[in-house]
Amino acid sequence: MTSKEEKQIGNIVDFFHFMLLHTEEGQEASKKVLQDYIDMEGIMMIKLGYCPKEISLIEKGLKNMEVCDDLIEQAKRFVGKVLIPMRTEKGNTIGFSVYA
Repeated sequence: MTSKEEKQIGNIVDFFHFMLLHTEEGQEASKKVLQDYIDMEGIMMIKLGYCPKEISLIEKGLKNMEVCDDLIEQAKRFVGKVLIPMRTEKGNTIGFSVYA
């Protein structure tokens, strides 16, 4: 993975994390996770995220964060899901796991 791709994936993580913490939709989705498994400190530490249901919000938000169209299309697969970033030993995000 190139450094440009790593930066873009990092931007996706930041976008989804922001959506979880700062939107009504994301906060509602996180309630079940908070009840079941993790506290707010854990959410902040692992940068748990939420992919909003509104496609145009995903597109606009990620374009503003300089994410390429291909990665934006891939991100749309997670609509309405709470996301757990998957990281390498060095801490680089390489994908997402979905909390069901």
